[in-house]
Amino acid sequence: MARSKRKPNPTALLDQHLRASELRFSTLLGITQTLMTIAFAWGAANLIGLALSNQADLMSPSSSVAVLLIALLIKSLAAYAQNRINLRSSVFARDRLRQAILDRCFRLGVSLFPAFKPSELANLLTLETDKLKDYFAEYQIQKKMAVYTPVLIILASAAVNWLVPLVLLLTTPLIPLFMILIGKRAAEASRNNLEALNRLGHLLEDRLANLNLLQQQDSVSYESKRLYTQSDNFRKSTMKVLRLAFLSGTLLEFFAAISVALVAVYLGLFFLDKYSIGAWSSDISFAEGAFLLMLAPEYYLPLRKMGALYHAKSNARALAERLQYLGELSDALPAENKPGAPCELTQLQCVALCSGAINPVHQLFSFTLKPG
Repeated sequence: MARSKRKPNPTALLDQHLRASELRFSTLLGITQTLMTIAFAWGAANLIGLALSNQADLMSPSSSVAVLLIALLIKSLAAYAQNRINLRSSVFARDRLRQAILDRCFRLGVSLFPAFKPSELANLLTLETDKLKDYFAEYQIQKKMAVYTPVLIILASAAVNWLVPLVLLLTTPLIPLFMILIGKRAAEASRNNLEALNRLGHLLEDRLANLNLLQQQDSVSYESKRLYTQSDNFRKSTMKVLRLAFLSGTLLEFFAAISVALVAVYLGLFFLDKYSIGAWSSDISFAEGAFLLMLAPEYYLPLRKMGALYHAKSNARALAERLQYLGELSDALPAENKPGAPCELTQLQCVALCSGAINPVHQLFSFTLKPG
């Protein structure tokens, strides 16, 4: 029995427009920021331990201040450079995407209609493509940092304690689980929002083209109400997408706060001598406890950011599905209509158009026409 061919991921059509070199460099800058965050937490924790116990457990006070300043400087420079690279990569990817859409439209020619209407193409080339700014500039890099940052923080915290990394690992699956559940609803809402925008564009285009007829039929007021109703439907669908985006962000913040609270409760009870489980040695200093507590929120930060950007993924998937359909129309063209295929010139002899019986409206003429 033949195995069914697996359909490609629609967003892969968008990802191919990114420059791999810029994405790798941006990822390296993100890893640098994570390492500087760990170094900053190490220096700050040592100063906290010095203030609480009057003893520098990890390094001298002057070394701690130097680590703080260097970590802040390098992290700021890395963040600035990463932001510039991501924005430049986003502009480049959207330009290439627009060019790809235009190439397919020119390839299809009149075969593009009625599957796509002019208003739909205008939305696809302008508004919907501009919505991909966050997808190309932030979501793509954040998807990688959601893997690298937690691993680095787990390794750093494991050097001090083995139970805190275990707590972080056990609570991690809750965040992707709810991201998937809400993400499916968000993708559907984004798809419906794009359809509502296209319907509004179709209606406006049609009514403007037939405005004279509507005035003659005294139907302008009625059609204005229809346009208002359709625009209100688009507003409601847009608000639904925003509600789901805020809901996903709230849930991520909630579960991240619970996980950080578990680490704080564990450290508090440990310092109250309720138990001594989790430490590699017999005790944990105040500096080590502060170091673990500062790393806990940073562990969930990339996951929370990716959750907040999930609406960008939903918008990208909705657009990619339309782009995939455009590609299917282009691939379905006969071979003789595709660029590069050999074609024969066809000569058409035009007959004279007559008005009434005798005099031709136009003289006889001929011209050549290429297939497609």
